[in-house]
Amino acid sequence: MESVFSLKKALRKATTATLKQLDQAQVQRQSQAVREMIHKKGLLKNIRGVSCYLSMENGELSTSGIVEDILSASKYLANRPSGADRHTPPAPENDMRMLRLYTRQDFEGCPRDKWGIPDAGRVRLDRQEGMEEVRRQDAEDVGAEPLDMILVPGVAFDRGCGRVGHGKGYYDRYIQRYRNFAASRGEKPPVLGKFPSLVHLQPVKLTEICSYSCSCAERADRK
Repeated sequence: MESVFSLKKALRKATTATLKQLDQAQVQRQSQAVREMIHKKGLLKNIRGVSCYLSMENGELSTSGIVEDILSASKYLANRPSGADRHTPPAPENDMRMLRLYTRQDFEGCPRDKWGIPDAGRVRLDRQEGMEEVRRQDAEDVGAEPLDMILVPGVAFDRGCGRVGHGKGYYDRYIQRYRNFAASRGEKPPVLGKFPSLVHLQPVKLTEICSYSCSCAERADRK
C-alpha cells in the first residue's frame, strides 16, 4: 500500500507541473468539449440536483460554462466552499460540505480565493433579510433537492477513468458520506462510474481535464 501512495504522490507532483504549463486556449477547448458533451447527452435533463466543483483559474478544466448551464436549467446546484486549507485535512465536523448556489448573479458575485476559485462562502452576498444574514442551504439539509450527479476535480485520470485527486480525500469522504445520507432518506445515491485501479478512491461520474475527458464521461454515462 505504501508503494501505491508513493507512486500517486510522484504522479500528482509531475502531473500538477504539467497542468500548470498547459496553454489556456487548449484548456478552454477541452472545457468547451466537455460542456458540449453534457449538453449532447442531455445529462442535465432528468436530474434534480448537481454538485459541481468551481474551478481554479489555471491548471484544470473550467466549469464556469457548466455552472451557468446548470443554473439556466433551474437545477439545484451545490458547490464546495473553499474556507478550509485544501492541503490540510480538517476535523470531521469541519469536513467539506456542499452548499447551494442560487442564481447566475449569485455565482458571478462570489469573491475568488488564493487559487482563483469562486468562493461562495456559507452566507449569501447577494441577499439579506433585514439585518439577518441568509445562510446557504446545505445539500444534506432536510428539504434540499437530492444530488443526482457529482462533478469532481482531479489531478490525473487513467484509461479506465480512475481518478487521482489532490491527495486529501475531500471528495472521497464526501461521496461516501452523501451515499449514506441519500440511503437514510430512501433516495437513490448518485450513479458513479467504476474505479477498478485505485479501489480506495471513490469512482467518478465525469472527468477532469485529461486526454480521455470526454470518452471517460461518455463511458460513465453508459453505466
